[in-house]
Amino acid sequence: CQAFGEVLKTNTSLKYLSLDSNPLCINESNGIKLLFESLRYNKTLISLNLWRTGITKSLGLELASAISENDHILFCDISHNNIDIMDIKRITDKLDENLTVYDHNTRIQRANDEKQRKLQFDIQKEIDDKHDKERLTKWLEDLRLERADNRRKEEEEKVAKYHADIEERRRLREMDEEAARKAAEEAAAKKAKKKGKGKDKKK
Repeated sequence: CQAFGEVLKTNTSLKYLSLDSNPLCINESNGIKLLFESLRYNKTLISLNLWRTGITKSLGLELASAISENDHILFCDISHNNIDIMDIKRITDKLDENLTVYDHNTRIQRANDEKQRKLQFDIQKEIDDKHDKERLTKWLEDLRLERADNRRKEEEEKVAKYHADIEERRRLREMDEEAARKAAEEAAAKKAKKKGKGKDKKK
């Protein structure tokens, strides 16, 4: 008990301790008194099982006094002991008070946790919406650039076709002119040839 008492004074992790059916209180040793005294300072223990440990009326008074100063313990089984009814009431009243405060704080903590989750959800949604908007803006800009590039290519193709048509018409015109020139030369040559034959017949 003395070891438990020393540990419980400074303990920051133990939450449950069961001493069920241990004859701890024989001769009302200083060890069990130190154990009870440590409950005044311990802030992590929430469940203590002292069922049938031989607690006497005088030790029950010390236990009730110690628990009355502990705002964290929620359960303490003291049945099958020789504790005065008034001390039992003090212990149960204090446990009920601690449990009420614990439930209230738990509800507040849950409400705060829910608010925090909602806040994180809203922040994440805002970030996601912003990213979606940025992606949409980028997509629209890419689409605009793509359409502008397509229009530029179409205009370049139109201009190229226009110049090709002009070049083709010029080539055809030159061919026609060349053909007409050759035809005129041939006609002139035939005419000159006929004229030369006519002079030969007169001689």
